[in-house]
Amino acid sequence: MSKDLAELVVPAVARWKTALGLSGWDIRYDPAWTSGPDLLGNISIEYESEVAAIRIHPDTPPVAVERIVLHEMLHILFTDVQDAWEEAFNLVGAKPRGKAAKGLMSWLATQQYQRTELSINRLVAALLGVPVVVYAPSDTKAFAPFAVEEAQ
Repeated sequence: MSKDLAELVVPAVARWKTALGLSGWDIRYDPAWTSGPDLLGNISIEYESEVAAIRIHPDTPPVAVERIVLHEMLHILFTDVQDAWEEAFNLVGAKPRGKAAKGLMSWLATQQYQRTELSINRLVAALLGVPVVVYAPSDTKAFAPFAVEEAQ
């Protein structure tokens, strides 16, 4: 992780903490990249203790950093919704019976993930005044919060 990237991430985190009402949170930058090449950023969230760690892919162009930071921080605001989905999956799908039930649970999990990502992408676009990036509903691969070449 380059020093230059850290110099972009830390101020972006500070700026968006206030704007998103996350001032009480301890949101740190973690330079250790452990995700695969398909992602540009990720976040670990400890909701009860209000602690989060943002990681940015080391090859991320500087123009993309703020958009990724904002995207990852918005996941904190979506934690309650994601937890509700997980609880529903646990209640309904703990022991899905039959191929159709298992297929439905898989489809629901994919829909929840994709729709959360799309909602976050729409918020990022609105907050930064940039175009919305829409992903095809059939795309089941993990995807980055935006296409790097579209960053302004």
